[in-house]
Amino acid sequence: MDLLEALTASRSRADVLAALFLDDAHPWGVRELGRAAQQPHQNASRELEWLVEMGLVRAATQGGRTSYTVVVGDPLGSELGRLIRQARGHVPGLRKTLLRLSQPMIAWLTRTSSPTVRYPCVGSDLIVLSSVPKSVVELQLSNVAARDTRVHPMSVAEWVTRLQKGELLVRQARRARKLWVVGSWDELRRLEQRYLESRRTLTAAMSNWREELSDEWDEDYDPLGSEERIG
Repeated sequence: MDLLEALTASRSRADVLAALFLDDAHPWGVRELGRAAQQPHQNASRELEWLVEMGLVRAATQGGRTSYTVVVGDPLGSELGRLIRQARGHVPGLRKTLLRLSQPMIAWLTRTSSPTVRYPCVGSDLIVLSSVPKSVVELQLSNVAARDTRVHPMSVAEWVTRLQKGELLVRQARRARKLWVVGSWDELRRLEQRYLESRRTLTAAMSNWREELSDEWDEDYDPLGSEERIG
């Protein structure tokens, strides 16, 4: 039993919800939805009636055929869709793969083309902040991420540097709505803050180091004379 099934207390409801919300722009027929959810069409029909009554799904009849689509912009539907994508779809596989790398990291899915677009399942960007080499992250995710998900692995240092340079992709990735795969908004902000603080500390240390290694000649300094005075 997965999380969605446990929350809905129904395998058929969980499967129908997952099929609907993982392709929420698609107009579904009852039998087509039943096949996608791997449930009898009678179960799909029952769940659709409930979803229409709840206002989460809209029914439209044309040419004697009724199709069902997820209501776009409904706040409850949006939150339900985010929960379903966390429990089903590609997110669990992405999370499991990234955590297997055994390195601290933060990762999220978003859309960088427009921060105002509601989160879709496809055509998205996966941001991965980690010290793991980029090639390793890309290789591990190659068979897990959706085909049109663009993977952007980078270190925290690179992330902050690109933000400070005003690079559009990372600025949008930080500002846009996020579907967290590993970590959270608070953890991202803490990572950024720690890096900035460590860089300020390093800059101060380097400044002191340069002063200590100054090549300015001190004519009054006599190491032998100082040693004699100490003795």
